[in-house]
Amino acid sequence: MATCANSMTFCQSASRISIVIVVWVAAFFTHSVTLASPDTSQANDSAKEHVVAWKQIGQARLSVWFWDVYDATLYASSGKYQGLQPPLKLSLSYLRDISAEEFNEATKDEWKKLSLWRNESSQWLSNVNFPDVKEGDELTFQWGEDETAQLFFNGKRHASLPASEINKHFLAIWLSSNSSYPKFTRKLTHSQ
Repeated sequence: MATCANSMTFCQSASRISIVIVVWVAAFFTHSVTLASPDTSQANDSAKEHVVAWKQIGQARLSVWFWDVYDATLYASSGKYQGLQPPLKLSLSYLRDISAEEFNEATKDEWKKLSLWRNESSQWLSNVNFPDVKEGDELTFQWGEDETAQLFFNGKRHASLPASEINKHFLAIWLSSNSSYPKFTRKLTHSQ
């Protein structure tokens, strides 16, 4: 097996693979791309305020090669995973730094792998204002009954997303049977 010392291309590929699953963006598949800008009027809202009704389904740590990327926790109001059906909440606690640029590139790759990439995806990605994630940061994606979604960064509301099929597709990056890391997905969803 190649090592970083004797194959820089291999290491760059391994690093990119580790980033693929850490993305926190999604694409809208309609011509009218809509994304609310960061919601500063409710910047003091905490993701923890919304936990009361959530019951944990499963937890998993994503490690790729020798990199620990993040710890993930999946929640549903019932506490059971019943497929990609709202409401669902996914929280990722990062164990390494990931730049916003890496998120965008890895997201493109993952969407293409899952056949979710559309022309509108590029435009949507350019409008997303995702932060660089540092070790210890947490991103939480909540997909509500009404199929709207909210993204929290370190407990503060970062963005509100309108009802869209893309919210489901976004979670498919982690929850699809075709995900890049099926063992991770099975542990997260408590599936056999």
